Amino acid sequence: KGETENKVSGTSDGQDKPSTDTLDFKNKIEYSPKLRKEAKDPGNVDKNGYRIIPYTITYNENRLVSAKGHKVTDEIAQDQDSQTYMSYDGDVTIKVYKKGDDTKPCRTETFTPKDEKTWSYTIQDKEPYKYVFEYNAKVYVNNLENKITVKNTVKDETTGKYSSVSKDVQPNDEI
Repeated sequence: KGETENKVSGTSDGQDKPSTDTLDFKNKIEYSPKLRKEAKDPGNVDKNGYRIIPYTITYNENRLVSAKGHKVTDEIAQDQDSQTYMSYDGDVTIKVYKKGDDTKPCRTETFTPKDEKTWSYTIQDKEPYKYVFEYNAKVYVNNLENKITVKNTVKDETTGKYSSVSKDVQPNDEI
């Protein structure tokens, strides 16, 4: 959010004596950081019967405003297949980029989700950075007979914006 100090001046020539009036407008400009989620295709079945799906969330890509205080929450969907077969696998890595430099993050953080079905991260930076979240989800496929579809959603709790990805996951053909 920002406020301009724009001033608009107008002159009326349709009167006997031209007058000039100046009005002050305090316009509010609002911009919400963009949120985008992507997923690669599920990998081969690992030794424990899981297919791994790599996810990437890009937040505040344009870096026009600070996202300080915004809470990014990722959640595995509440449908039966996603809840039964899907969970997070390992850590979430957050790469933070300054404006004008997408080649090298200025900072990298890692955390382990405390829950198998959801995690949240609250942004603390005052600067307008881009955040790239990378993590894996695993889908247990050893007892599947048919393909299933799993879904995962990320939401900016501050703005209400969200992005979802659905992926088809095949059963274990090697059993």
